Amino acid sequence: MYLGYIGCLWGIYWVFVVVFCCFGGYILLFSGYIWLYSVVLVVYMDYLWLFLYYILLYSVIFILFIIFSVILVVFSVIFILFILYSVIFTLNTLNTVLS
Repeated sequence: MYLGYIGCLWGIYWVFVVVFCCFGGYILLFSGYIWLYSVVLVVYMDYLWLFLYYILLYSVIFILFIIFSVILVVFSVIFILFILYSVIFTLNTLNTVLS
């Protein structure tokens, strides 16, 4: 029974990891593009308002990335604690059965 829960959580965990890696790479690429484009706008076209808009957009996306990172870390800790609990419960059950 616990192995089924562990397998299910293991699958969900790896879905989170894959989504996090893809999302993180996209965020880094997009944020670099925003910074480069906003510098070009300010230096060559003197669009300060558009620069501020892109900086605000980048900040919101970065905050979402941080929130998603925290969620992934919390889920990882919960998953590890659940595995430890399952192992301890299994060992206690085996100890009770064998003694």
